[in-house]
Amino acid sequence: MPFVRLTWMNSQNSSDQGKRILALPINLGRAGSNELVLAEPHTGVSRWHARLTYTQGEITLTDLSSTNGTYVDRRPIRQTQISSGGEFIIDYYNFTLRLQVRCRNTHCRRPVDSRSRTCPWCGRFLADAVTQATPDHAINF
Repeated sequence: MPFVRLTWMNSQNSSDQGKRILALPINLGRAGSNELVLAEPHTGVSRWHARLTYTQGEITLTDLSSTNGTYVDRRPIRQTQISSGGEFIIDYYNFTLRLQVRCRNTHCRRPVDSRSRTCPWCGRFLADAVTQATPDHAINF
């Protein structure tokens, strides 16, 4: 299962920003049960706002019938394909998504760009890193 690196910034609160690497699928929203909790008070983020999934080599962004919508290219979406480098908006949150894999070396497991052929940390050959990746906890950095 592939990983994505989500980078976000709240345009109304500059301290509410971050980067995380998460295994797909990912639920985003205010509720604590989401993989990425957007807990800034007084925003238009629904409890279960949107979901990112991976099927047959495609990343799909789905709005979960949120009150204020999910936007790609300034247009509201219900469901759309999103590629690495794609951007989307949930209320005041601006997101950038990048496909990410982890080194398959069990002693390394550091994040590696999906286009890499070798791990820059340990030098292991990574041709099948996407298929060999296994879900584990998110990395904050």
